[in-house]
Amino acid sequence: MATETTRRVALVGACGRMGRALTERLSGAGFSPLPIEAPGHPAQGKDHGVACGMAPSGIMVTTITDPAVASCVAVVDFGSPESFRQALDRASTAGLPFLSGTTGLTDADRALMATAAKKIPLFHSANMSYGVAVVAEILPRLARLTAGMEVAIVEAHHSRKKDAPSGTALKLGDIIAAQRGKNDVAIHAVRGGDVVGEHTVTFFGDAERIELTHRAHSRDIFAAGAVHALIWLLDRKGPGLYSMSDIVRDTAR
Repeated sequence: MATETTRRVALVGACGRMGRALTERLSGAGFSPLPIEAPGHPAQGKDHGVACGMAPSGIMVTTITDPAVASCVAVVDFGSPESFRQALDRASTAGLPFLSGTTGLTDADRALMATAAKKIPLFHSANMSYGVAVVAEILPRLARLTAGMEVAIVEAHHSRKKDAPSGTALKLGDIIAAQRGKNDVAIHAVRGGDVVGEHTVTFFGDAERIELTHRAHSRDIFAAGAVHALIWLLDRKGPGLYSMSDIVRDTAR
């Protein structure tokens, strides 16, 4: 339950893998998660802890339409593209900061974010790892310096990941394409086992190659990054659209 020293956060996708990881991180950072899942989800109306195979929390899983959402300090979304749209609409209507790591979004979804960001502080990153954000900052210069080389991206994730290629791989490909003025980046997705996340960008030259790799060894880095991003977002004084790149640039100042 929220107390005088905690701030309630609506957590969409609370019973997923990231939702479970975030619950512990949020609680440790002084937040009280309000667990949210889609109507009809097996966890609906159940104790969040019990539904996730953890200790009882005393907080029942609810929906984004719950009136309690209005008393939250922010909406944090790690659900499906469908739940993302509902959560974004609720956050925008309630005037709440919105943070999302949901992948598989469409151009129409990105347009919705751009519109909502005119009203509320909005943060979206397909990957909440600080290290991945650093890679994205390095990549533009590397893409320009290797304009004569072929390039490919290989990403690997666990077999339960639904979208392929990953949102991170697509973003890295877009960065390279923007620097070169053409989209000639080959992207390959590998799914298997319990791989948390791995992305390798390779530039192929004559008799040599350059590789830039990020490997995530624990899902906890994404949860830690998301909580750090939430605290950063809550410090924004007005509406705007932000990502992990903004945090990296703040750190580099």
